[in-house]
Amino acid sequence: MTDDGGLPTSINVREDDGRRKPARPHDPLHESTDQLGQRQNCRAQRPPLWDDAREGNPDDWAAARMNLGLAHAQRAEGDCSENWELAIAAFEEVLSILTRAGNPEDWAAARMNLGVAYRERLAGDRSENQERAITAFEDALSIWTRECDPDGWAMARMNLGIAYWERLGGDRSENQEWAIAAFEDVLSVWTRDGNPDDWATARMNAGIAYQERLSGDRSENREHAIAAFADTLSVWTRDRNPEGSVIARTNLDLAHRERFGEWLENRVTIGPVAAQDIKVIGLVSTAHFMSHFFQIVLPPIFPLLKDAFGVSYAELSIVMTLMYATSGLMQTPAGILVDRLGPARVLIGGLGLYSTAVLLFGFTPNLWVLAVLAVVAGLGNCVFHPCDYAILSARVEATQLGRAYGVHNLGGSLGWAAAPVAVLTLTSLFGWRIGLSILGGLGLLLTVYLIVQASALTTERRTRGAGDAAVASAKMFLSQPILVCFGYFALLAVATVALQAFLPSSLVSGFGVSFEVANSALASFLVGSALGMFAGGMIADRFGRHELVVAAGLLTTAMVSLSIGVFTVPITALIPFIAVAGFSWGCTTPSRDMLVRNAAPAAATGTVFGFVYSGLDLGSAMTPPFLGFLLDHHLPRLVFVFTAGVLLLAISTAFVVGRTSAGQQLVPVRGLAASRT
Repeated sequence: MTDDGGLPTSINVREDDGRRKPARPHDPLHESTDQLGQRQNCRAQRPPLWDDAREGNPDDWAAARMNLGLAHAQRAEGDCSENWELAIAAFEEVLSILTRAGNPEDWAAARMNLGVAYRERLAGDRSENQERAITAFEDALSIWTRECDPDGWAMARMNLGIAYWERLGGDRSENQEWAIAAFEDVLSVWTRDGNPDDWATARMNAGIAYQERLSGDRSENREHAIAAFADTLSVWTRDRNPEGSVIARTNLDLAHRERFGEWLENRVTIGPVAAQDIKVIGLVSTAHFMSHFFQIVLPPIFPLLKDAFGVSYAELSIVMTLMYATSGLMQTPAGILVDRLGPARVLIGGLGLYSTAVLLFGFTPNLWVLAVLAVVAGLGNCVFHPCDYAILSARVEATQLGRAYGVHNLGGSLGWAAAPVAVLTLTSLFGWRIGLSILGGLGLLLTVYLIVQASALTTERRTRGAGDAAVASAKMFLSQPILVCFGYFALLAVATVALQAFLPSSLVSGFGVSFEVANSALASFLVGSALGMFAGGMIADRFGRHELVVAAGLLTTAMVSLSIGVFTVPITALIPFIAVAGFSWGCTTPSRDMLVRNAAPAAATGTVFGFVYSGLDLGSAMTPPFLGFLLDHHLPRLVFVFTAGVLLLAISTAFVVGRTSAGQQLVPVRGLAASRT
């Protein structure tokens, strides 16, 4: 703490081991002082500290000793080290009277103050003082809970986080993670509106923590730091906190310089991809290709299935709903299986199950059996994203992960693009039943190949604390950025179903084109989307306003869809028109993922993406019956008008995510909270 009680500059002030010194509050004991003033104000005015007072009036004596200790700790005059020694002696004398069972609240306050005194202590062994401080803060937290005393709990958690961050003993990276967990808890209580200065201090210290964090992705940590410093500056203006605003601005500029340096290095020198990485990326991307390929084997032949089973489009749409609903509901359990069994086993099992379901599609006697097989297909489909990202993250070099993810996404898009062509070609040659069975058999052959190559996909198993993770996830999912992201992806899924699964049937019904032309239009959309991903990746790297990129791409797609629904588009222009929509759509994909990544709290990126993909499945499950209803009632043009409206609504949610993703993350901090007066 500085002599005037202000915050030391986090850039220049460093510990003996070279680490940045955490920012201190104006008065780390202030909260405890308030609590004692409320409970013991009548006692604090009594001056005697005689020995007989301890025996006759122990509570009054303890209250007076507590306030004396606080006075020593906050004293500006005299020797600083001696003041802390006197404060420690006073707090320990208080604890000789107060007990956890008899005086829980006062005991917790005394333990908290003793912890602060040991942490700030100048005399004695520093490491030993830190360990005593940690024990004291943990004792206070055994009394102060988030539910009963949120402010006291938050202050104790903040102090504990600082103690772990400065801790000399133990593993440095592990201490950082303990500190980060504590700081995330604090920011679940302190808010920008209710506690602006506390919140700003926490956010600034969060940025410092991310800048020095040893674990996790370096670029991701830096993005969280940038967001945290920007949040701090939204509260600490030059007029309100001139010193704090300079500190935050300096740190923000440093983070931006580091980001630009990394960008420049990656643009200038991009090393070759190792042969083993190429193999892993190829295997995972091929599996992803097959997953997306199987998702669209039925929609291109809906007209044939409608006649074969004597059902409506709406009834056939229920089959797709069952598959998407099963996939969405089972995605989280699939992630648990990945952690328990390893992603390679789960991926191979899911692909085998999915392929078997598609093979049996060709032997389906009626709609009911097809519906059951769709559920089985959904069970197979739910494993791919959890498995794919787990394998790529563990087996591919960190410097190659961006390209690995890009190829992985491209594989899925190419699977969508190839499905209509393959299904219609095999149907024209052998009929739809044999065609589907052939495609399912190819999937089983790929499954066998993955079994042979399983060693390349195997990763170390990781386990988590289920209870703590569940509580943290529940709080995170209720935050505004994550809920808006979920809504955005649900809307995006609605438009995806309309522009992909139902595009051929809508064009056949509304424009009288052949199945071949309609499916060629779908293929042009998907190929355009795949090409757009390459352009979108470069745009996302060079342009930080990701919500504007998403808005521009989706607006273009919406205008194309609206034009098809409202105006008479020549058949010759239909395919290139739809290809433009697909390209614009694809350009938004990297920026879309960056929005989600920026909204995700620390160490929860995978969880957030899993939750968001559930939004995709929800939208995909809800949409087919409505679109089938429109087609059954000969309103195919309304499909395109409806899609345009959904995309415009998705644009509005993207702007909300862009504004709030940085400001409401649960992120770590590096210091005590500012005092609350």
